Amino acid sequence: TSLESFYIDSGVTTIGNNAFNGCSKLERLNSEDVGSFVIPNHVTSIGSAVFSGCIKMKSLTIPFPGHTATSTDSEAMFGYIFGSTSYTGGNAVNQTYSSGFGCDQTFYLPPLLRDVTVTNTTQLNYGAFDQCAQLTAINLCDGIVTAGAYAFRGCSGITEISLPDLLSISDGLFLNCSTLTSFTIGDMVTTVGTSAFKGCVNLSRLNSDTDGEFVIPDHVRTVGNAVFNGCIRMRSLTVPFIGESSTATNSTAILGHFFGSADYNGSTAVQQTYSSGFGAHTTVYIPSQLTSVKVTKASTISYGAFNNCSMLTHVYLPSAAQGNVGTNAFEGCSAEVTYE
Repeated sequence: TSLESFYIDSGVTTIGNNAFNGCSKLERLNSEDVGSFVIPNHVTSIGSAVFSGCIKMKSLTIPFPGHTATSTDSEAMFGYIFGSTSYTGGNAVNQTYSSGFGCDQTFYLPPLLRDVTVTNTTQLNYGAFDQCAQLTAINLCDGIVTAGAYAFRGCSGITEISLPDLLSISDGLFLNCSTLTSFTIGDMVTTVGTSAFKGCVNLSRLNSDTDGEFVIPDHVRTVGNAVFNGCIRMRSLTVPFIGESSTATNSTAILGHFFGSADYNGSTAVQQTYSSGFGAHTTVYIPSQLTSVKVTKASTISYGAFNNCSMLTHVYLPSAAQGNVGTNAFEGCSAEVTYE
């Protein structure tokens, strides 16, 4: 309990379970800075509860979250190296590591920990940093191609994060990251999952340097439901198509698909009709500040696509869509429509 600093030698590849458990005075690991703990890249295995009770930790550098770079389930969670035994000052964090019933575990993080750097991995598993609200910075290495669903859910302290090499944006990836202000969808992304940015109430820039402007690039082929639910700072939206994909139909082919059916402060309730059939309508909640929508690739605009979107003042459509606009696409929407 009186150990204050330690250096992990270059020959070390494994750190065993509970290695520094209860080292309440430890304040430097492979670092000269007080509160800084660094696990070098030559370490390939980190045991459970290694840092349980290390209450002086303020920043942590690790090669990967969890036990190893290829671990799964609870062993791939950020909380794994802190353990599930409570200690004085430890912050309880309940992390979900799979979509199955009961696939969650409560870990106890050091109370002063705010800054995490990941240096040597290509993947982040399902829920890797789930509910780590105390963190204000998560710095990630380049080369991460996979980030599992809900990997950053509830990380309400981070304002920015970079994942330039991702192949897809998973479901709920940034769900309820309420202080996230900007994000860039990388060039390799083809799918943006359901609820990916839901609850990001301070997100004001997506693939743009202009506040209020959200851009989904043309290389994205699928966009999940409610991806922007709660994104109240959106003023303009640029998308390749309206809805889930360029071939979407019915309720997945209307503007409201992007925003979903859950109410939130700063939204306008819009009932959109997507077909002539009985009961073919749904109520969606669109950011009240949204006034402009630009569609960049679609050759058709579906039935009721902008139906009742009275908050819009401008809609820009590709010239290829002219003459291929579905019935009632702009019913109840007085926006100026420009083909370009």
